Amino acid sequence: MNHTPVQKIDLAAGSSATTVTKKHRAVIISNTGAGTSTVTLTFTTTDGVSSGDFIIRLVANSGPFYIPCKIASAMATTTNASILLLA
Repeated sequence: MNHTPVQKIDLAAGSSATTVTKKHRAVIISNTGAGTSTVTLTFTTTDGVSSGDFIIRLVANSGPFYIPCKIASAMATTTNASILLLA
């Protein structure tokens, strides 16, 4: 599936959740820190309502992780990470 990048969001470890407002169809998550990054994503339903959390741990140098879904917010708890929103 072809996607167009919409926005890159940098997540600082330990910061509060970042609300996602840009329209998107999928996300790519990358670990940008030296250790294992724990990222919490809050998914949205088709009508845009927050539905539930998904926690993923990305080890250093693991490469990007593609998730074909919409998210409402994202937060990194242990190491910095970045998220690319795709339309």
